[in-house]
Amino acid sequence: MGKKPSRTVTNAPPADFEGKIRLELMRGAAIQRRAMTGGAHDDRRISARFYNRMAGELGGDFYRLQFIEEDRCLAGCFDVAGKNISAALVASELAAFFETVKLFKLRPGAGAVNSALNALVRALCPEEIFVTAALVYADFKNQRVEIHNFGFPPVCVFTGKDSLLTVPASYPPLGIEENPGAKKGFVMPLKKQLRAALFSDGLIDMKNPKGVSYGMDRCLALLTEVRREADFAAAIEAEIRRWCGKTAPGDDITVGEICILS
Repeated sequence: MGKKPSRTVTNAPPADFEGKIRLELMRGAAIQRRAMTGGAHDDRRISARFYNRMAGELGGDFYRLQFIEEDRCLAGCFDVAGKNISAALVASELAAFFETVKLFKLRPGAGAVNSALNALVRALCPEEIFVTAALVYADFKNQRVEIHNFGFPPVCVFTGKDSLLTVPASYPPLGIEENPGAKKGFVMPLKKQLRAALFSDGLIDMKNPKGVSYGMDRCLALLTEVRREADFAAAIEAEIRRWCGKTAPGDDITVGEICILS
């Protein structure tokens, strides 16, 4: 009796499947970069510098600078609890929030924005997905800075030439609680040359060839040094190469610096 024919069906990928996927990932990465820089305004009262490096073509880190009112600016960094395409989808949702908020009326206070972002994450993400975030609100009308830290690494605030204070996380990541909007952030007077620096935990956790993590102390020292550098992104990239060598970081890395000019 002859051999029974196999019922197994082989689903072979189409020709040049990897090339097509690579092209789509490149397009997705371009969309992510555009989404992060789309809200920037040319305003002489504030400046912002950001560095972003995804561990893969796509990632879950996100940053944004946007005026939510004529005299109130929001600068924020976000880190999605996930990787690659799934994390990138959530980051795209955050980008869509900041684009559409321009079109609809939203009370511009920190509490309202925080609540809206939290509601977005809770509505569109599975329960296991949350978003850590550090949000810096610069209120030029009332002359104050308000910082809200949702499970993000400490925000570093430089109030003078050498003075530094840190604002640790004061409540859970976005998507965990039902409504974090009523909670108060860290408030301080808005002063010329005040700087706030934010960084995702990918910077803390990146390892050198010996497996040693970069750590919080080195992060604080780096942020103190790079504020004097003319090319912020290049200085961050050089330090990552120095520490990691030929090994690429295993997580997304985002670093931001916001400076009050007047």
